[in-house]
Amino acid sequence: MRFITEMELKVQYRKAPFSSYKLPSETRLTPEARQFLVDRKIDVKQMEQGNKSKVEPQNQEGISNEQAITSFQKTLSFFLLSFSFLLEKDVLLAEKVLCWQRHLEDVKKAWQQGKQIPTFQDNRVSIEEANLENIEISAFHIQLPYGRELAILNCLNTSLIELSLFFFLNEGSIGCNKEEQAENNVQTEVEQVRRALLMVMTQMIRSERQ
Repeated sequence: MRFITEMELKVQYRKAPFSSYKLPSETRLTPEARQFLVDRKIDVKQMEQGNKSKVEPQNQEGISNEQAITSFQKTLSFFLLSFSFLLEKDVLLAEKVLCWQRHLEDVKKAWQQGKQIPTFQDNRVSIEEANLENIEISAFHIQLPYGRELAILNCLNTSLIELSLFFFLNEGSIGCNKEEQAENNVQTEVEQVRRALLMVMTQMIRSERQ
């Protein structure tokens, strides 16, 4: 199975904007690629063999709600631990982390109860609008004045990627709100928190360059 990346979609969209996208058989979208389509309200259809189309399948097996909850709880625990570390050095950043943690907690509760997934109240922006691509934290960044904060946020970013990917790969095999809209599901909200986090990381890195 091949995964379609956000970059591939960007190249196609620049050449000729489209309002619907036919996903070839034996392919899936990466979380970033799916978000790219969601941001532009582009309908996605999965092509079956024989050139027939259907709604993108959701057919993973063997994943329980308990596993999803555990994955959520691990991410939430990382956020609380990060909040405790940051509170001594940067209160404003610590408050941001706590805000993100509370939103993820609300998303988890709504998902468990089958209610409408709450929308992240911060500005909803795409990766390209925020210019957040290709952020990689190395030992060099850790030596900067904001190195400790970057290291903590990088851990949170990795945890959010894992959580987003978990819901992306196992969508359809774990319980969810059947009425929730495609543009406002668990994976979308996790990605929105991640983008807010990446914006903070980007600002830190840029401030050190000036």
